[in-house]
Amino acid sequence: MPRLLLSLVAALFIAFPAFAHQIDFGYSEILVEGKTVSYLIEVPPHYLPIPGVDPAGPPLEAAEVRPHLAAIEAFLREHVGVQSGHEAPEPTGIELLESGRDEALTALVLHYEFEAPVRELVVTHDVFDRLEPSYKNLAKVHVDGRTLETIFNHDRTVFRFDARGWLAQAWTFFLLGIEHIFTGYDHLAFVVALILVGQSLGQIAKIVTGFTVAHSLTLVLAALGVVSLPGRLVESVIALSIAVVAAENFVIKSPDKRWIIAFVFGLVHGFGFSGVLRELGLPTEGLVSSLLSFNLGVEAGQLAVVALIFPLVLALRKTRWHLPVVRTASAAVLVMGLIWFGERILG
Repeated sequence: MPRLLLSLVAALFIAFPAFAHQIDFGYSEILVEGKTVSYLIEVPPHYLPIPGVDPAGPPLEAAEVRPHLAAIEAFLREHVGVQSGHEAPEPTGIELLESGRDEALTALVLHYEFEAPVRELVVTHDVFDRLEPSYKNLAKVHVDGRTLETIFNHDRTVFRFDARGWLAQAWTFFLLGIEHIFTGYDHLAFVVALILVGQSLGQIAKIVTGFTVAHSLTLVLAALGVVSLPGRLVESVIALSIAVVAAENFVIKSPDKRWIIAFVFGLVHGFGFSGVLRELGLPTEGLVSSLLSFNLGVEAGQLAVVALIFPLVLALRKTRWHLPVVRTASAAVLVMGLIWFGERILG
């Protein structure tokens, strides 16, 4: 379905050029050949650091662009890139084409060299004018005789593919899910706050299950574009959820019903996970397997945290240190949640 939609968009552009100018399209074409990657980018010239360009003016000739090529290359180094594994090389050079497929666009080619043949690639494109939210960049990646397609826009600036096959790609996203839990301190703090007052494995199982079901649901809906919420709202509510659960730890009598609050706030956390996926770049091929693998990675990370912390919580319950430790830890999480909430709601 994503490939069909992309083809329809491209067909509309070709069939109705006047309409295409109105909605403001650009193009990218990435060619992978062994250790070499060529990145063609065609964008409106006023998006580039060329002084005095009138967006409504006539198309620029290559001769008008060439004097600014050094500034353009420096600009593109910040907003365009390719990465394979741990390699993220700087472009070895930039080439200005005399003309592209559209005279209104400036066509440039960046060249990259890797140390090993490229089998997986993360492509970044963040060349946008924030005053023109309708702008989209239609992109194609040519690799191993295949052509993959995507659309870069203000919300989607990363595209990822793995020529090693869907299994390797799924494994990559599984590891990314685990990594996000251990580096996403807000989600980690929420899980810790939830289990600090746990009294049995049965209670913890219900809490974790409620959280998992909820965030899995909204993660899938948001990642597939079915439901969308403003990022600031989502991140602010996530911070607030941390503070609320931590504060509840001071007054809660029994956590038997805590799975309900875990489920409710888990719905919001799912939108947060989907925001991470947008930054990582969901592929068009293997979309479902990558999405599920990321979610499984998140669950594996959460279970590892529970396995590490909950035995300590149970052991503490048998000592006089239990209440002071729970309250101190909850107070620390509460303060962090309120700080994050303030930063995100005002930021």
